[in-house]
Amino acid sequence: MTFNDSCPPPVLPADAASLAAAIEGSVLLPGEVGYDDERAVWNLNHELTPAVIVVPKSAADVQAAVTFAARQQRPVLVKNTGHQMVGKAQGAVVIATHRMNDITIDAACCTARVGAGVLWSEVIAKAAKVGLAPLNGTNPTVGVVGYTLGGGLSPTLGRSHGYAADHVRSLDVVTADGKRRHVDAESEPDLFWPFAAARATLQWSRPWNSTCFRCLASTPAASTSRVSGWPRCCELGPLGIQARRRR
Repeated sequence: MTFNDSCPPPVLPADAASLAAAIEGSVLLPGEVGYDDERAVWNLNHELTPAVIVVPKSAADVQAAVTFAARQQRPVLVKNTGHQMVGKAQGAVVIATHRMNDITIDAACCTARVGAGVLWSEVIAKAAKVGLAPLNGTNPTVGVVGYTLGGGLSPTLGRSHGYAADHVRSLDVVTADGKRRHVDAESEPDLFWPFAAARATLQWSRPWNSTCFRCLASTPAASTSRVSGWPRCCELGPLGIQARRRR
């Protein structure tokens, strides 16, 4: 879905109530408590004016929001922190992912699995406890999924290990038809490669639930960390990132 000069009519309260009854998360219309907080973005030059905001708690909630948008012929904007926005989302359905914030670190497999709303600061803190370091950027308040699928060039590790997007192994996404799909290079190459290799050059209308990227193994010193290895693979699950160290 794309943004243009035309603007769909407001969402009727009855339609919003029907959507709210179908999901675990929240549905907010303009003027309701919480609407302004959820539409706020990091860059104050981009004010969002969506017709409705959905704050999902699960992938099923995302599916319901996308299906709702398609039925009403509205564009969709997926937002976590809003560091980089496209358009004003006028008349659109904004899906705010910050409640999808599960993180699971598997120290034995050197993997991390994170939700669509997780911030880098949260991943860094948990990964460091087991000697892992992801390919994050300079700002810890940036969302993991948006950073990674937008390319993700680490200022400290990017020269040696490339883009974070290059290390994506799989994703769980909700496509524009409202279906949830597990996407990897083998099972869904036509969907996987546009996501994983998009960098900052392509824009996609499919909300995602999780992203996979590689992490580094690190050994903490007195006040610094020494990189001692590079993860072999990363897998993206429904709400997270997975990183695996090279054996």
